[in-house]
Amino acid sequence: CDLSEIVELKQDGNIIFGSTKCNAKVRPNEILIYSNNNFLLGFSGNNLGTFPAKMIADTGISEDQNFTVTIEEFGDINGFIKGHFTGTGKLTSDINSNVVWSGSFIAKRL
Repeated sequence: CDLSEIVELKQDGNIIFGSTKCNAKVRPNEILIYSNNNFLLGFSGNNLGTFPAKMIADTGISEDQNFTVTIEEFGDINGFIKGHFTGTGKLTSDINSNVVWSGSFIAKRL
């Protein structure tokens, strides 16, 4: 595992998830940032900029979410995609909660 690959997820400012293995799969109209620890961030766009996104994680976030991801670096195949994300969402264990999520990643582009 390359030590430069990482994803970190914060809930209300507290780190709740981190992985030293993070990959990016680039499709024609979508990018998936994922780790083998059940974290997935998907968004449309394949260049630098800010895009709406959806997140799935073991933390139990519901479909009622609002995320953006900002891509700061977009490398070629075997290079890296670097960025950060922020948003709000409800927990599946408490649909009345409104949680602030944030995080960052450096993902190896496969």
